[in-house]
Amino acid sequence: MIYEILHQDALKLIKNKEDRQFLLLQRESGRRDSMVGEDRNLSRKRKKCEEKNKIFQKRKERYQEKLKF
Repeated sequence: MIYEILHQDALKLIKNKEDRQFLLLQRESGRRDSMVGEDRNLSRKRKKCEEKNKIFQKRKERYQEKLKF
């Protein structure tokens, strides 16, 4: 951690459990709070969804062409 600017008794003063956990996680080394993996997964899901939509649209167009005859 580059800078740690907080009260000496911050953990004792913070009453909210989630805030205390957040503070403790910030003191750990590493990047547990990184969202890089989540962003990649979301990107993959969106791409897959777009591909499925394209396939669906092609099927729909072919079906409509068949109905015209």
